[in-house]
Amino acid sequence: MESTNAHETTATTTAAAGADVDLISDLNDDLLLRILAFLPAANDVARTTVLSSRWRHLWSAATALRFNVGRNPKVRTSAAVESDARRLIAAADAAVTQRAGGPDVEDLEISFIYASDDSRYLGSGAANMASAHVAAWLRFASRRVTGRFKLALPWRRPLADKVLLGELPSSVRVEEMSLTLGKAIVSVPVAGAGAFPALTDLVLSDAQLHAGAGDDLRLGHLLSSLCCPRLRRLQITCVDGLAALHLDMAGTLEELRLGSLYNLVSLEVHAPGLRVLGVEACLKIVAARISAPRLEVLATNHIGRKERLVFDGVDSVRRIEGLELSSHRRRKHEEFNEEDDEVESSAAVWLLQHCTGLNWLGVEVKMPCWRVKMHEDLEEMYKDKMTDVPPLHSIRTIKIEVTAFGSGRGRRGGHNIGATVAKLIAKCHKIEFLSIDIWGAKKECSDLSCICDRPKDWDKQKLSLEHLKYVKIRNFVFRYSQIRLVRLLLVSAPVLERMVVKLDLYCLEDGEEVDFDLPCYGGRWVPYVWECSELGLFVRPKGYEWIRGSKGGERASN
Repeated sequence: MESTNAHETTATTTAAAGADVDLISDLNDDLLLRILAFLPAANDVARTTVLSSRWRHLWSAATALRFNVGRNPKVRTSAAVESDARRLIAAADAAVTQRAGGPDVEDLEISFIYASDDSRYLGSGAANMASAHVAAWLRFASRRVTGRFKLALPWRRPLADKVLLGELPSSVRVEEMSLTLGKAIVSVPVAGAGAFPALTDLVLSDAQLHAGAGDDLRLGHLLSSLCCPRLRRLQITCVDGLAALHLDMAGTLEELRLGSLYNLVSLEVHAPGLRVLGVEACLKIVAARISAPRLEVLATNHIGRKERLVFDGVDSVRRIEGLELSSHRRRKHEEFNEEDDEVESSAAVWLLQHCTGLNWLGVEVKMPCWRVKMHEDLEEMYKDKMTDVPPLHSIRTIKIEVTAFGSGRGRRGGHNIGATVAKLIAKCHKIEFLSIDIWGAKKECSDLSCICDRPKDWDKQKLSLEHLKYVKIRNFVFRYSQIRLVRLLLVSAPVLERMVVKLDLYCLEDGEEVDFDLPCYGGRWVPYVWECSELGLFVRPKGYEWIRGSKGGERASN
């Protein structure tokens, strides 16, 4: 018995002694600095000085410095926001000053934008931030940062109160750089060869170039293969004053995304290694010349006019995302003094005609937003744009987002979407996956002469969907046009395995249930996902799923 107690005492003493040993502090400085680099913020790094005397000098040599406001607080006052901003500015200034002559920094982040969906509008501290602060941070990054640099400034209020920040920084050692500049005015320096020899990733957002100063031309040169020979990913969004962009890129560039460049009129891209190209919300582009023989993914809703579009590599594209198509166009009519809007989606149709290798297509179909006039011969006044879409024999997956909004005095709750969607699907004989998102079709179009539901017997013509296996429909409303579309898909797809229909619950009152009365056509309908109110007052299905296998003629029931 005594021997057993002695053994337990010895084991306890050994465990206690082991617990007192600080194994982490025995690591060398390089390993400890790597540990500090995983901490999310600079103040967390500073707090490690209380751990032991061994850690007191380490924070000043940390390889990562991150200053950010974090997530958007649910409750905040303007005074609290300004106080946080002042502390963040002071901390960033102090760190930059102290490290100016010290060891290099691998990762520097200074962000005044909250990490939330609406962060661009909820940044803090713009009133306290002078150009001198930002200029000092940019200088430090260009001289001392060796890896990643991120600077995110909030928009100023009012937006007209723009500040000149100076020149965009250049660095021979930064590898990744993200600049969100709060709509401040910046100038582009005249760059020589090798301005960014190590740069692989660049994001430039929310800036304004000097109007008429040639900054757009210098920006293209700054980003060219001569100055950025290793650049792999480039993103330019919300940059005002950029009228022309000419990018002669190295073969290393794999991804280029341009977005919300509202002044861009002319675009020229030469990128022999480019795989992904995004051109979105650049609605003023007139002329575009693209040379990307290895391009695989194209995301665009507008890429210029058909007659001024030159595209080398269009036949290599396998996936198109966000392509906008108008369901109809209105021809010029003397009585109403209306201009022909053929240009609107002609480039989109051109892409569909020439991207012969497509196997994935994402398209946004927009129904007319104008009032339909009462005329004897509507075919003379309107043209169905779906007739211009070529057969899409290689498509395996198609995602259709259809917007049915009407507008103006002629708006009657939106257009019927069934006929237009069916005509587009009919072009895709080999699709296996179909997704349809419906927006703005909460009410039926009551105008019997409206072109949205033509031809009247569109659901009587069976589609050729011999390969279709899976259908997903979102924001479905029990309207006759949408019911006819579901029926048409069920009878036209002999190997269909599954169809998911998610309801638009915003059309229902609290607790109101849907009488999901659809023929099963050789399958069965079952509730897909259930919704429970916050107070538990009602439970109802959010959608229904069709599965092949039950007796025909059965109908879904709640």
